[in-house]
Amino acid sequence: MRKKEVVICDSDEVYAQRLQEYLSEGQNLPFTIVFYTDYKKCVEYLSVGKAEVCVVSEDMVADKNVEMELCKYVKHRITLCEDLNAMSENDIFRYQSADALIEQICKIADLDSRSSRVKDEGGVSKLIGIYTPIRRCLQTSFSLVLGQMLATKYKVLYLNFEAYSGFTQMLQRDFNADMADLLYYFKNISKDFSGRFAGMKQTINGLDYIPPAFSYIDISQILPNEWEHFLNALGREGGYDYILLDLTDYVQGLYQILRNCSHVYTITRNDGMALAKITHYENVLKELAYDDVLAKTKKCSFPIYRQLPAEPENLLYSELADHARRILREDFGFS
Repeated sequence: MRKKEVVICDSDEVYAQRLQEYLSEGQNLPFTIVFYTDYKKCVEYLSVGKAEVCVVSEDMVADKNVEMELCKYVKHRITLCEDLNAMSENDIFRYQSADALIEQICKIADLDSRSSRVKDEGGVSKLIGIYTPIRRCLQTSFSLVLGQMLATKYKVLYLNFEAYSGFTQMLQRDFNADMADLLYYFKNISKDFSGRFAGMKQTINGLDYIPPAFSYIDISQILPNEWEHFLNALGREGGYDYILLDLTDYVQGLYQILRNCSHVYTITRNDGMALAKITHYENVLKELAYDDVLAKTKKCSFPIYRQLPAEPENLLYSELADHARRILREDFGFS
């Protein structure tokens, strides 16, 4: 059956060219894309009736007559917006990753989502990134609660990137091998990787995890592209729906990893020092053109809890679990 067509018309030729180059590099899309930078040629093409969806830059539809003309020819008209605070239901943020942009087009236009197609065909997992520049903010506790709850409905793997995770003490057990060892096998003895992963994998309440590296130095040297290949391999081996990443500054390519995540959570606090760090972090993302990471980030702020259980499985019965349940309802459709 012939794929549906999506027409993208953008007056910014550089933006359109970069997007076209990325999407033409063998991407497994559920539709074909036609690009235009000239509005008149775009309308002429649309008038033939081949396309049902048109994605157009907001400067082109500032004129209401232009907008009405587009609506005559397509079923779905989607606007590329630059202001997150001024977006409506059929608008998408232009400064986000191409993958996220395609996902939003699929959702608005009711097309088959690319992520589900890729997972069916290639076993690619979605990434959930949890990162904050502030310390002692319950990031790991929240990650473990969210992961265990998510694991009741999906197959989930949890990875911890802290310098001193304390897992041995927290779980009161020793581990014969950890994530650094698995990375070694992945990079150097690939034929043993599958068996090593299966033997190293642990579980808490249905949530799989790899014991964190004993020394952060062992993982701080891993290059960004190596992390990408490693995470893809874990997803394929385990058939995971989600890989939950409890991230820190020690990870090379941190911002790129966050860009590749389907969901990003940043924990905040209301004191002046914490807010200053969050603002600094956000300004760095903007300066380095990672606005798309900001666009999909959900900020989480927790009250001061009198006492939380040390055992990960008991966190499910804590006050912190109430916040995780709300996120699961809002972002993952849990009832």
